[in-house]
Amino acid sequence: MANNNQAFDAMMNSTQTTGELYTESHYNTNAGKEYQIAMDRKAQSFLKKMYKDDQAAGLFEKLNYDQYTASMSPSFFQERVTYPKETDPSYFEEIGTFFNDNYEGDFDQFLASSRKYKPKK
Repeated sequence: MANNNQAFDAMMNSTQTTGELYTESHYNTNAGKEYQIAMDRKAQSFLKKMYKDDQAAGLFEKLNYDQYTASMSPSFFQERVTYPKETDPSYFEEIGTFFNDNYEGDFDQFLASSRKYKPKK
């Protein structure tokens, strides 16, 4: 019994400390470094547009972009890109297609990808 508990504890600890266990997505398995950078940039641009649109609609006015993305849940994001109610549903369909095709629906990976992109100054 002690071995089972030790194994379980080790598994839980390793999962909690890495925090970056992702699906076998196109981003992880097929994309080269340059293509990953392009996807990082595109993921960030999609999230920044969502943020600006939400602010223009009077939502999340007190949150800066980093707070906005940190507070975004996978289900909220999935609902936004799956069932777009905004004035430009084709734009959100494009985000949803990009999200599903490249990240296999893994929001945490999508968010981490968007945070990797650092624009050159």
